[in-house]
Amino acid sequence: MQVCGVTSSSDKFFKPETPKLYDADGREIGCKIDIHTAEEAAFYCPAPYVLDPPNCFNQVYVDGEVKHLGDVSQSLVASHSNHFVVIKFDSELVGRGETLRQTPPLECHCVTTKGVVLSTIQIENYYAKEYLTDIW
Repeated sequence: MQVCGVTSSSDKFFKPETPKLYDADGREIGCKIDIHTAEEAAFYCPAPYVLDPPNCFNQVYVDGEVKHLGDVSQSLVASHSNHFVVIKFDSELVGRGETLRQTPPLECHCVTTKGVVLSTIQIENYYAKEYLTDIW
């Protein structure tokens, strides 16, 4: 499982091979997960921080808009435990008319109570419903 999120700099919590996500200035801001290859990913957002959208991965940002995961893909399954949210790819659930796509990435953030983004996870290479391309 590939994992990222908010930890202290001394924490060796996450595997170093998890692909990092960088902003325009080259600062690490989270991770980018190929869910088709990884099959499972987790995002860590400990208190006092909160997930954005609040029900991540059941809800995800797609091009800046919050969407319900089930409206995007039948083959992605969300769950949670403690401060982790988990998303799994289940190839047996790929729906009719769903195609493999890189973009747009599915996103969740870990933010402060004032809304400052501390970490971002992007999920790419997932199966999605064909009709959604019209509204993206």
